[in-house]
Amino acid sequence: MVLPQTARLANGGFDYNIALGSVNLSAAAYCDPSVIKAWSCPPCVGTGLALDVKDVFHASETDTNGYIGIDEAGKRIIVAFQGTHDLTQWIDDLDFFKADLQYPGASSDVKVHSGFYKAYRQVKQNVDQVVNQTLFNNPEYTILVTGHSLGAALAAMCSLDLSIGHPQARILHYTYGQPRVGNQAFAQFYESHNLAQHYRMTHNEDPVPHLPLESMGFYHISTEVYYGEKFEGQSSLKVCDGSGEDPNCSNQHWTDLKVSDHLNYLGQTLDTDACHA
Repeated sequence: MVLPQTARLANGGFDYNIALGSVNLSAAAYCDPSVIKAWSCPPCVGTGLALDVKDVFHASETDTNGYIGIDEAGKRIIVAFQGTHDLTQWIDDLDFFKADLQYPGASSDVKVHSGFYKAYRQVKQNVDQVVNQTLFNNPEYTILVTGHSLGAALAAMCSLDLSIGHPQARILHYTYGQPRVGNQAFAQFYESHNLAQHYRMTHNEDPVPHLPLESMGFYHISTEVYYGEKFEGQSSLKVCDGSGEDPNCSNQHWTDLKVSDHLNYLGQTLDTDACHA
C-alpha cells in the first residue's frame, strides 16, 4: 500500500557547505583506488578532509565502485559511489525493469530499478562492515552518503538501507545528477524514513534526472535542488518543492538536453578528468 503524504518525515534544511564538500567526495570516487586510499587525488585534496579510507570497493559483475572513509575531525562516516565511466553507453543500455524492494517494511507496491538494486546489493556487505563497526565504537557519528549519476542512484539505495538498519543514526544524502530509482511507492517509502537531510542536485539540462522515464512508472525522491546554466554560488540554487517532480526545476527541460551539464556540478568536473586536474 502506498504511504499517504502525511507519513513523510520532514527533510532537514539544505546545507550549502555540505553540498560543496560532497561534490568533491563524489568526484573522488572516479579516481584510481591507490590514490583514493592515499587520499591524494585532486578532488580528495579539494575536500579539505584528512579522510581515513577504510575500503575502496569493486564488484566486477556490475562494475560497482566506491569507497568508505572516516572523517574523525567531523565525526562522520563517508560512503561515496562512483558514477558510470561511459555515460552515452549507459544511457543507451539503460533498461526499465523493476524489482520488488526486499527491505524491512517495504510493501509489495514498492518497486526499484532492478539494475540499481543488483549493483547496490553486491557492495552492501562492504558498506555494512565499516558502518557497523564504526557506529558500534562511535554511535554519535553522522553518516554522509553521496554519489554522482549511477553512483547517486546507489547512494539512494544505500542511505535508505542504512536508515532502516540504524534508525538512531543521523544520515545525510547529497547526490548529483541522480536518475529515478524506483516508483512513487518507493519515493514515499524512502521519505518515510529517518534521514536527517536528503537532497539531490540537478543542473540545467542534464539528461540523467529524466531517466528512467516517469511514463514508465518511475518517480523521483525529494528534495531536488536545481540550478540553471551557470553556477554562481549559493544564490544560483533553488530548493524545489517536496514532490520529487517539481515542474519548475529540472522537469522544465524536455528537449536539447546536454551531457555536458551532467558532467559538471557546482563547478566540479564529475568523471575521470577530475582525477587529473
